[in-house]
This record gives sequence, C-alpha cells and structure tokens, in this order.
Amino acid sequence: MKIVLAPNALKGCLTATQAAEAMARGVARACPNTEIARVPVADGGDGLADVLVNALNGEARTVTVTGPRGDPVPATFCHVPARRLAAIEMATASGLALLPRDRLDPMLTTTLGTGELITAALDLGISH
Repeated sequence: MKIVLAPNALKGCLTATQAAEAMARGVARACPNTEIARVPVADGGDGLADVLVNALNGEARTVTVTGPRGDPVPATFCHVPARRLAAIEMATASGLALLPRDRLDPMLTTTLGTGELITAALDLGISH
C-alpha cells in the first residue's frame, strides 16, 4: 500500500514539512509495511518558503529585516539559483505571527521588511 501525506502548515504549531513528518511517523507505526510519500503543501501563507525549498530543490535564505513594529527579525525566502528564481513569503518578514496579540495595530505596523526581503533576493541576481 502507498499513502500520500499532503498537509498544510498547522498555524502556530507545525510547518507543513513538520506535519508531514509527524504524520509519517504515525502511519509507519500503525502500518509498518506501507510506502509513505510526503508532499507538504502551502496555500500561499505561512510555510510557503519551506514548502518551495523542498519542492524546487531550492535554498532557504535568511536575512535580517525590519519587522512589523520596527524591530529586526530574521526572515526567510526560497532561492533557486539554477532557475534564477526566488519566492518571497511575506509572513516571515511582516506576518501577524511576529506580533503579540496586544500589538496588532495596523496604524503602527509596517511591511518594510517584505520590501527588504525582495531587495535581498534581487541582490542575488534573480529574474523570476
């Protein structure tokens, strides 16, 4: 038997890759002779860069950018040098998960870090 595991991220808990691995461990315990295919997916939100790094044989590039409240935060994007491609995940630079609930004020937040992430990708010579 072959089972395909294709989870999305479990927001605030597990990335799609971590969820697929946890599911695979459970399936392997319950059905030891089963072939398991892990295919983490993303809907464009949290976890997109991680999924694309795995799907495209890319590299996770992490840079320090300006977070939503002006503090420096590490943000990651997918870089595929062979294709001169980058995929930017806005959530890693400007996402709600970077803010405590009592600081969710759109009048006091910025997406500058997302622009800095795009600039970092362009500095690598990407064209897509």
